[in-house]
Amino acid sequence: MNENQRRSYWRANTALIRNLLIVWALVSLVFSILLVQPLNTIRFFGVPFGFWMAQQGSMCDSLISESR
Repeated sequence: MNENQRRSYWRANTALIRNLLIVWALVSLVFSILLVQPLNTIRFFGVPFGFWMAQQGSMCDSLISESR
């Protein structure tokens, strides 16, 4: 790898990491904290959806985002 390829690789890598962290933070903050009351009116596998998002949603989001 020459210097330009290395810089291009790390620029793309850090952009991917930054974007995934932004999505993770938004899902964690918005769904599990700010919208928990409206989401709790929805049942998902027998539990309130707001609770499910707080417990499992950000983890599932990370797995789905990283698998792309």
